[in-house]
Amino acid sequence: MIRASEAFFLAADGSYSGAVEQIAEERVAQEDRKAVRSRLQLTALCEVLSEKNRVVELQHKIFGANSADYGRLTAIFVDADPDGTLHHFLLAFETIDSVQPETDAKQQLTQYYEQLKQSILENDSYVDAMLETADAVYSVNLTDDLVERDFRRERGADIFIEDLKTPCPYGEYCHRHSMLILPETMGSYRLIDTAEKLLERYASGEKQVTVEYCERVSGSETRWIQKTALMMSSRVYDAKSGEEKPMIHSLVLLKNTTEFHAQEQKEHERLRAEVDEATLANKAKTEFLSRMSHDIRTPINGVMGMLEIIKKNREDHERVDDCLEKIHVSSEHLLSLINDVLDMSKLESGHMEPEHVPFDLDDLMKNVRALNEAQVAKTSIVYTYSKISFAHAKLIGSPLHLRQILLNLFSNAAKYNKENGTIETHAEEIACDENTATFRFTIRDTGIGMSEDFVNNELFEPFTQEKQDARTQYQGTGLGMSIVKELIEKMNGTITVKSVLGEGSAFTVTLPFEIDKHPSAQAAANGAADETALHGLKVLLAEDNELNMEIAEFFLEDMGAETMQAWNGKEAVEVFRNSAPGEIGVILMDIMMPVMDGLEAVQRIRALDRPDAKTVPIIAMTANAFSEDVERSRKAGMTEHLSKPLNAETLKKVILRNI
Repeated sequence: MIRASEAFFLAADGSYSGAVEQIAEERVAQEDRKAVRSRLQLTALCEVLSEKNRVVELQHKIFGANSADYGRLTAIFVDADPDGTLHHFLLAFETIDSVQPETDAKQQLTQYYEQLKQSILENDSYVDAMLETADAVYSVNLTDDLVERDFRRERGADIFIEDLKTPCPYGEYCHRHSMLILPETMGSYRLIDTAEKLLERYASGEKQVTVEYCERVSGSETRWIQKTALMMSSRVYDAKSGEEKPMIHSLVLLKNTTEFHAQEQKEHERLRAEVDEATLANKAKTEFLSRMSHDIRTPINGVMGMLEIIKKNREDHERVDDCLEKIHVSSEHLLSLINDVLDMSKLESGHMEPEHVPFDLDDLMKNVRALNEAQVAKTSIVYTYSKISFAHAKLIGSPLHLRQILLNLFSNAAKYNKENGTIETHAEEIACDENTATFRFTIRDTGIGMSEDFVNNELFEPFTQEKQDARTQYQGTGLGMSIVKELIEKMNGTITVKSVLGEGSAFTVTLPFEIDKHPSAQAAANGAADETALHGLKVLLAEDNELNMEIAEFFLEDMGAETMQAWNGKEAVEVFRNSAPGEIGVILMDIMMPVMDGLEAVQRIRALDRPDAKTVPIIAMTANAFSEDVERSRKAGMTEHLSKPLNAETLKKVILRNI
């Protein structure tokens, strides 16, 4: 805590850490600021100031064209605690061969703001903006329930009660002011209308509290006021006891937000008129956009809340495991929300095109079946799978989108099912000619079902769910079926639905695929590899994000592999060039990196004149997840494409498949 005279360029009281920042910014030239900040830190002064070494001087170049060239700071020892720790000291300022101009009242106010701001939230730009736009400000000693002083600006002078002069009790000030508050906003005003309530907020960890209320000005005229309390703790000297004591202070900022509310009301009315004129689909889309903040914040809140519980229960392994499982569920839900929105955007803009690559339908269905079984493993749902042997399993088409369609339909069947319900999936080849085979996939459930009107008119519309509470009860965006239908149509297929409300639903998808007359070894060789092949495998990991690097390294080292780091594409090329032929078994390559991106890096590696440049597996590892991103990766020379967030099991399978 600092104490200075009113005429001084620092505020009369405030935080020492904030004052150091002000000293460096306002007194010290740029080239000396780092040294001055370092020398004036409390830890540094505690090391050099003592009973034996009572004075420390520091000379520095002065900031500003109208000042002398140099100034001198002198720290003088006053006393120490019984254990010898520095307690009080004086800090003297001298300007060599010059006199600083007197500081005016406006500058004093600015300095007071600066010190409180530094103490509360350091150099936060949000606080800068609030201090700049506040119409009125006053400081409160919360410990003693006292409004100490107010700062009246011309534009906000009428916010204060004229006949209530400071210093005065904070509770009395708020009570007098409450006479003006409209009853419908009184609840908000009362949240922080006593020092006791603010102290409780501060004790719970809050340093900033904002409320908004409406008050009468005169007659029928009203205005909206936003009240923000920024709180800090400090220690002050008590003259009666001769000791320092803890003190909680608050800087209260008042801003007239009437104009903002008027604009918001106009905007609200304009949007409401547009929604009334829009089609049902556009209305549903508008409602969706207004809900997305809630939908996305809910799983984020779950993740953050569970992390806090883990921090406080590290030794309770059962509680930690439970929290980790909930974090996993929340993060998967968040990823699903984001993927649905991005997929729908791509489909609507016409930028999503199906792949045209060889694949094995038997292998794909085994994979889908395994994922389905995993999804219902911890539920009471009974899952059965059947198929009639495919005459043609080696196909050419879009396995990525077929998998997405089937998993999306199954996910809905599980999500909207009943306790002890059933899900049946069936696949069969129903027709073929010389070049094309047509398949039918059926997913039948005993869930809550849908009304005939909803199936006929709304099921495949974006952002729709039959029940208004479905988003909360079952989660999701209402985009899944729209995405499924768009993908099926792009793949020249059809989808039909039969559903009975309260009894269940059946979805039938019919899709044609080109027959692969020359199946590649790659498509036929997706069997399990020996996992011991990963032990000692050297993996070059090209990734510019430290957190992603750490996660990938953990996954790889947990599998027994050894990792080599590269922080951009250029480094990846150099590391591979300098390695011995065959030393690096796999390269995991991020796409978006500084200096050189992953696509250029893989092209340069493939062009190197060495035997393993053309054959080393290079796996794209990127947040770019659309089919055109996959195609760009393959054209650049990538062996495969992995989308973030990384899944350890998927990463293992992809590496094993390629080595």
